[in-house]
Amino acid sequence: MCDECGSVTPSFAFIYPDPDSSSPGSCPDCGQPLPSGWTLITFERDDRSTGVFAECPSCGKVVRPSYVGEKV
Repeated sequence: MCDECGSVTPSFAFIYPDPDSSSPGSCPDCGQPLPSGWTLITFERDDRSTGVFAECPSCGKVVRPSYVGEKV
């Protein structure tokens, strides 16, 4: 929270391509696996879990990756 104005400032971590990291999941639109280097941003949700957005190289959309067995 900003001490001067009292507004809440989101905290984001920008992720750069790392060929050694694992895939963030699959594209929920076309089903293709998302390469780790296509992760755009990770962030902490209110429940302390980690959220991810990535660009799908197959369909060109920015998506929230889905995981095997994930209930959406």
